Formats: sequence, C-alpha cells, structure tokens
Amino acid sequence: MDIHDEERAIDSATTSLDATLHRIDSNDTLQEGDLQKKGSTILQQQHTWFNWTRNQSCKPSRIFHPQSLQDVVEIIRLARALSRKIRCVGGGYSLSSCSLVEDDGFLVMVKNMNAIFTPTMSEDGVWTVEMETGASVKDLDSYLRSFEPPLTLSSNVVFDSALYGGLLSLGCHGAATLESTLADKVTCVKIVSADGALNIFTKDKDPVEFAAATINLGLFGIIYSYTIQVEPMFKLQLVDNNPLQSDYFASAEIGGPQLKALVLASEQIEFLYLPFSSRDFSSPANDRVLIRQWHRTNLPLKPSQKRIAFQRFGQRLMVRLAQNFIYRFMTKFPTTTPYICYPLFALKPCDNKVLYVPEAIHHYGGLEAFKVTELEMAFKVDDNFENVIDAWNFVMNLV
Repeated sequence: MDIHDEERAIDSATTSLDATLHRIDSNDTLQEGDLQKKGSTILQQQHTWFNWTRNQSCKPSRIFHPQSLQDVVEIIRLARALSRKIRCVGGGYSLSSCSLVEDDGFLVMVKNMNAIFTPTMSEDGVWTVEMETGASVKDLDSYLRSFEPPLTLSSNVVFDSALYGGLLSLGCHGAATLESTLADKVTCVKIVSADGALNIFTKDKDPVEFAAATINLGLFGIIYSYTIQVEPMFKLQLVDNNPLQSDYFASAEIGGPQLKALVLASEQIEFLYLPFSSRDFSSPANDRVLIRQWHRTNLPLKPSQKRIAFQRFGQRLMVRLAQNFIYRFMTKFPTTTPYICYPLFALKPCDNKVLYVPEAIHHYGGLEAFKVTELEMAFKVDDNFENVIDAWNFVMNLV
C-alpha cells in the first residue's frame, strides 16, 4: 500500500463516520451496526475475552475485528468521540495483562488485518517486506517462500501461529547468538494516532522517534503495519544432544566456559531440562538436558519436505494426546509422573536434520495446543557464563 492509498483510506474513513459522530455530538444513541455495516465486526456488548492460557481476561464494551486501515481510523475516531480507551490484541499469547482494557473500553483484535505487501530491495541490496499487524508467522513464511528469490527471517519464534503485531510491538522473541530480538529487524512502523492520522516512523530518517514507536506498548496509537528486514532463504542444520545435566551445570567454573563455547559455535541454541529422564529419580543431577543447536549450512536437505510435513502431522497428534490424556492422567495421579516421563524422553531420538529456516525454527508442530504458564527473564551474562550456571542451579533448587 503506497502513501496515496493510505491517505485515501483515511479520508474515506473520516467521511464515512461523520454521520455517526454527528449523532454522538447530538446525544443520540450509538447503534450496534454503526461500524459493523462498514466492515468492522462488533461482538456482543460485555463479551469476555481470554488470552491463550486463560490466565488473563477482560470484558470490554465492544470487541472490534478491523479488516483495513480505514476500519482502524473509524474505530479510533469513535473511541475518541465516546472517550473510550482502546487496547489491541494479536494472537493472545502474552501471559501478561498488556491487552486488557477496562469494562467500558474497546478491544481491537487485529488478526483480520493480515495483508503482506510485495518485498522490495534497497540500493545496497537489503530486502524488506511490509505487513499488517495481523499477519501470522506462518502467513509470512509461506509468502516469502513463494517469492522470487525465496526470502526468510533469520530468526523467529517456535509458534508459527503467532501474529507479528504482538511479537514486534512487545519487543520479544527471535534472539539468535549474534542477533537481538525480532523488533531490531524493523525498518518502518506505521501507527494511527488518537486523532486518526497515520504516522510513519523510519529507522533511517527519524531514529529516536522510530525507536520509541517500534515498541511503544500502545502509547502512540494502533500499529497498522511493520516493515521488517528479510534475507534470501538459507538452510540450517539442527543438531540435538542429550548430555547429563551434571556435565554442564555441576560447576560454574567448569560448566560456564563449556557453555560459552557451545553458544558461540552456534547460529542459535537452546537448553531444555528433561525431568525424570534417567532411571535414577533420586536427584535432578542424574537427569538429562536437551541441547539443540542450529548452524548455517549448504548441505543437502534431510529429510525431504514431504517427510517433514508427515512428521508435523504426527507431532500435532502427539501434542493432542499429551494434552488430553497423558497430562490429565499425571495431574490425577502425580506419583506416576517419573514413570511416564522416562520412557517418553528415552524414546525421543536426537535429531540431526538439514532444513530450510522456517522448518528448522518451527521445529515442532502444534505446540500452541498445549497451554502452559511460564516465566521468562533476561539478564546480562558474565564473560565466562558462570552466572548462567548459577541461575540454572538456583531455579533447579526451587523446583
């Protein structure tokens, strides 16, 4: 969408809402269909919204599903006329209260604003793509893969159902060894402010304002679109290893440098604790950790794309089985947990695959169906990673 199209959309929204605002100014009653007939769906008044894990909820007076920039402008002007507060929600995956609004406020769900615009390449050879905030990770992956040349993001989040409006506006996800979060790849952000104006912030022209606008937590208005840097498609080798926890985390002086060497040797890396993964359940030190590393490679793909699709299908079935039967059984009979976890972890093979970036990063399908509550944090790492070992062991002692 070019700037002239955006200006026309805003002008059209301003004109189409005049009658509604005139009635409001005249103290007439706002009708349920005022915006619905223009394309923005309004759910029932006092409809309760829950986030993904259902640990957060709110009961806004209206829930909107805008489908275009014009819809966003209309919603904002209506909220301003009625002195209502607005909050936006993407996929609802955040465990925090960032999307909650007061009972008389408006909640705007952006998932129907999911257009992706043609990628462009700058004079210095850098590719970027603009997308509306309702575009999902899966949508962008598919779009960029079908482009010529095929493009991709170098890092991302595991869930491919997440929406970029939430991922980018909160400044989370996507960290790789030598990169920061996804938001650092943003080059332009377009925000509709409280007066209905479209404000454009670019990294090159206004870096200070741009930095504030990119992760503004809703203070600047409703984010309409992001432009983000992408690059030509490449392959990643995904390698798993299951050492004993004590091999790396028994001593900060020994394990810290070992951990640092692993991290610096990887494009991306993650460590997952596997509870009750040893026959000896007496101590967590006997358990194993899953170390998953990603490396850029030119090796041929393995397995094939068809086999990957089949594996994803099996993974989704396994998640459903775990959610609906195994987890419920362990909750009812908690003493069986070690005896269930051990064979499950023992049966899981260590992967060694070569995949295109999307399949390598979204390495397990259907995980979003298994709802969890979690706590994440970031801290500055010591030169030899010794405080990482200390932090790991502190958490292990708590649980």
